[in-house]
Amino acid sequence: MRSGVPALAVALLLYAGLAVQRRSPAPAFADGNTTVTRTFQASSTSDSNFRDAYMYNQQPTTATGTYITFAVMDGGFTDCPINSAPACVRGLIWFNVAKVPASSSIVAASVTLYTADTPPYSTMVHRLRRITESWTEAGVTWISRDGTNDWSTAGGNFSSTDTQTLAVGSTAGFKTFADNAAMRSDVSGWVNDSSTNLGWLVGELVNTGNSAQVSYAAKQWSTASQRPKLSASFTAPWDSYEGGCSSVTDSFSGSTNTVCVKASGAFSSDTTYRVRLYDGGGNLVTSFLQNGVASSTLSSGLTYDLTTDQSAQSGTWHAVTFLNAETPPDTYSSVSQPQADDTFTVAASAIPELPTPLAAGAAALTAAVIYWWLRRRGRAEDVAA
Repeated sequence: MRSGVPALAVALLLYAGLAVQRRSPAPAFADGNTTVTRTFQASSTSDSNFRDAYMYNQQPTTATGTYITFAVMDGGFTDCPINSAPACVRGLIWFNVAKVPASSSIVAASVTLYTADTPPYSTMVHRLRRITESWTEAGVTWISRDGTNDWSTAGGNFSSTDTQTLAVGSTAGFKTFADNAAMRSDVSGWVNDSSTNLGWLVGELVNTGNSAQVSYAAKQWSTASQRPKLSASFTAPWDSYEGGCSSVTDSFSGSTNTVCVKASGAFSSDTTYRVRLYDGGGNLVTSFLQNGVASSTLSSGLTYDLTTDQSAQSGTWHAVTFLNAETPPDTYSSVSQPQADDTFTVAASAIPELPTPLAAGAAALTAAVIYWWLRRRGRAEDVAA
């Protein structure tokens, strides 16, 4: 039995060497937001997430919410008496931006409209201004904001300052109110407090006296891609601690091999979300189904042990949040307009060469075989002696 103790020592060392790839979890929060861009555009003529109409001072009781276009005519922000000159036409547009998580950082916002008209004057400038009283698509007119209640001021109540301006030009086609700080501010305010989202008024400041009108495609327009569109780019607040995750990091390697993701102050408490993890090759690794809770957080802890799957690829990983009603793709390259997208780096050292259970089993079996062989050899040496 001279070789018994050395044999056991060798076997234990071998087991430890093979099993070292199964590291003790060291959870860390994944924090590294990717900018997400969502577009808001009516998918049908009855889509309640969008509203548009126009108001005309010389037809003060005519509702236009079902028209295929909404018009803008010069003089829109000047003194416009009812049933009198100058002719003033103001457009109204509204987008439901609820799919942008609250507390998101809005990094870009723009509105694109389409006109089939050739503008009568190349010097026309249209302006967006925030509307400050509620209105309905079916009931709004120059006098009434919803078919029952009148505007505080005929022709609508709106901000006295421009959110953005647009040089209409001299050709038909798409016209964009480009991103600026005021556009981002308006959208951010609406995202964080939906009660303030009353939309924008579209008008012309200068009265040329020529009744220069441009009509833009409305929600009722037959070509969906030409309907009013709001584009908003944002980063959602994927940056809270959760459960045992006590540190914030964008990099996972070695024993830092448990990813913890969570968002706070962002997601609706009455909505179910699907969170998917994609590895460095853009492949789906795992999926979580979670509910928002009363504190507007997302779940009570989403963690994933990187040592679970030997086939997962190192590199840039993504934790992507979708509405449960949506159909998330199985590859990151097909992801479009998610709720949030968090990126983090996973080194190869955080992923085992073998799946953890298999690695442990293989190490134990190998150690047992070698121990048995050394014991047999030791007995043979004892007999020979």
